[in-house]
Amino acid sequence: MIAENGTLIAESDRFKFDSQLLLADIDVDRLCHERLLNSSFSSGRPSHPSQRISISLAATSPRRPRLGELRPISPTPFVPSDPNIRAETCREIFAIQSTGLAKRLKHIGAKKVVIGISGGLDSTLALLVAVHAFDLLGLDRTGILAPTLPGFGTTKRTRGNAQKLVEELGATFSVIPIG
Repeated sequence: MIAENGTLIAESDRFKFDSQLLLADIDVDRLCHERLLNSSFSSGRPSHPSQRISISLAATSPRRPRLGELRPISPTPFVPSDPNIRAETCREIFAIQSTGLAKRLKHIGAKKVVIGISGGLDSTLALLVAVHAFDLLGLDRTGILAPTLPGFGTTKRTRGNAQKLVEELGATFSVIPIG
């Protein structure tokens, strides 16, 4: 049998007289990550030293499968494949971000924030989180100062997207050219 982190991945046929070859994909990166998170793993001392043995499959062996061929390996393991679960997860992440920001703003008594807006995804998400935080606190969205800092590579389209987004959300838009 082959297991990964306590999960059975492959098991050979039982009660066979012939030798069997069992192949499976093991996500070694995942195992290394789990070991970093598990504080009790490093504290245990093995009762005997380990030894690494390298092997190579002979030319007469069956064709070696490619990674992901024996079992599907998700390219996005932390993103739920079910659209409903994914949407709920995204709503929860957004709520965590905006509630965290609202709590910080309330704690320090801030009524304004400054967020540089590029027109890209990262600054758009930051702006949406700030807007929701302001709404949670009942603050006027004009307290969100959202300058764009156009440089040599900024296109009219990108700058226009940034301006329209800020204005539609009711935040305060300005331009600070850095070219």
